[in-house]
Amino acid sequence: MPDYDVGFKIVARHGARDLTRAAGVSCDTWEPISETLQATERLADRAFRASSGEERFVVYMEAYTRWQNHIPWNLLAKSGLLSEREQLPTMCLVYIFLPRGYQSRQGEFQT
Repeated sequence: MPDYDVGFKIVARHGARDLTRAAGVSCDTWEPISETLQATERLADRAFRASSGEERFVVYMEAYTRWQNHIPWNLLAKSGLLSEREQLPTMCLVYIFLPRGYQSRQGEFQT
């Protein structure tokens, strides 16, 4: 598993509500999907049960470093598994991390 994937899983686990708000989605309730099934265990750290008003849904987050033609099919397959499992529609939030705008911190944490 690439290092950036591990990093995004950590970010999604701890900052998912903020990432969701950044995508323009507001949620009234928020719950990580922690119990896993074999087919969806890889997705559980980036999938959350949520609601907005009366609407209930799953939020699934995925990150890539470049766009590839297979990505929409991958997202459809994963969101289909989650929707079937949770019996709820799934909203996919996709983040594409691009190198532009990156500034080296010379190995130091800076705020």
